[in-house]
Amino acid sequence: MFIHNQKNKIEFKCKDVDYNEGKLIGQILLRTAIVNGNCVGLAHNQIGGNKKVFVARVGKNNTWKVFINPEITFYEGEVTDNLEGCMTFPKKQNSVKRYHKVELRHQVENESVVDYFFGANAHIIQHEADHLKGIHIFNKTKGNI
Repeated sequence: MFIHNQKNKIEFKCKDVDYNEGKLIGQILLRTAIVNGNCVGLAHNQIGGNKKVFVARVGKNNTWKVFINPEITFYEGEVTDNLEGCMTFPKKQNSVKRYHKVELRHQVENESVVDYFFGANAHIIQHEADHLKGIHIFNKTKGNI
């Protein structure tokens, strides 16, 4: 698998996915992310797909987790400017505004679950969720959270 490096190839909204297909996509994303070294997250459209699946290295232990049909349902806390990089734009960074806390609803088996993320973990979740909406670090305008 490869990671797209042209912004127009990832600027589209991804589609819902069946849970079992999402698990398979998640495994592909995990392998791709791990091979790419310092990656902390990767969305399906970054490798040429169009489904709502991303992986992220989050939590106290920075463990990889697969998120299927994720949706941020609540934002809270201080908004800060963060200098972010992206696997789609190697060796480039941009300042992006992110909330300190997010609530993420996603699918596990046949049910919807909610997880809460804070600080750097919340920033990673927002970055990857943006990808699934066709948004990346260079098309988030100043003041657009």
